[in-house]
Amino acid sequence: MGQTWDGGDIAFNKKVWVECLRVLKPGGFLLSFGGTRTYHRMACAVEDAGFIIVDQIGWAYGQGYPKSKDIALLIDKSLGCSNRGRAIPTASSYQATEHKSKLTSNPKASGPYTPRTEQGKVWEGWGTRLKPAWEPIVVAKKPFEGTIAANIQKYGTGGMNIKACRVGEEEITINTWDDGAKPFGGGGAGHPCTQRKQKGRWPANFCHDGGDEVTKLLGDADRFFFCLKASKKDKGRTNPHPTVKPTELMRWLCRLVTQKNGIVLDPFMGSGTTGKAAILEGFRFIGVDLSMEYCETARKRLVEAVFIKGL
Repeated sequence: MGQTWDGGDIAFNKKVWVECLRVLKPGGFLLSFGGTRTYHRMACAVEDAGFIIVDQIGWAYGQGYPKSKDIALLIDKSLGCSNRGRAIPTASSYQATEHKSKLTSNPKASGPYTPRTEQGKVWEGWGTRLKPAWEPIVVAKKPFEGTIAANIQKYGTGGMNIKACRVGEEEITINTWDDGAKPFGGGGAGHPCTQRKQKGRWPANFCHDGGDEVTKLLGDADRFFFCLKASKKDKGRTNPHPTVKPTELMRWLCRLVTQKNGIVLDPFMGSGTTGKAAILEGFRFIGVDLSMEYCETARKRLVEAVFIKGL
């Protein structure tokens, strides 16, 4: 997006993640959203800072705006042939709804561009980009101090709250073995198996928006946690931030990696969605941002969350 927080000054800067590592307890988690095109650079900076990459969560929302350029139109313009005032649908021609994107009421928008030159006709229907439809989230952890058990007992950090983040209400049969092992093909000798019931499926490292296309592709949507992009009601109609995350997604992520009475820190708070999510989940929150406009928006949303929580 051409912002300082969207490029080398922050996301790819090792020094940023070194500071995050410094303030975390051993075993503490870092979750950071990246872009599909540049995620690898952010993940490398996080790892170079001293974090251990635990996993990657994919949040598929399917509601992105196509940012492709029409090649036929570009060729026509390069040959001196304008589009004669016809507006071509682009990213700015679309507006988000809670379930899909649609064209705004632009009287000049006229659908797909019709090439004006012979060279342009050769490339009719060609573009330069795919539509963005998912975001990767790096899941990293500050190295443990000693063993997992010793670290968690000392600092209360390092585990994922699987029970609280299970997906759906379906009753699942779980096989367990007396020594914690779960070999392929069953218990086997020395591994007596017992069964128990558990509501909800084990949380996966893939989240989707539950749209018809994705559901048909993946089958039962209850196998995954899914969440739409932030609606106008969720983010607030006067929220100026360009990349507001949905509160439900951030609640799930906070709940996944934060222990009871734990603190959630967002060093790039923006309009405060992480803080709102943390408060609604019963966690403490610290947020930092350089923009006074964003801080004021965040303050209002955090006060709203405190009111909803009844604190």
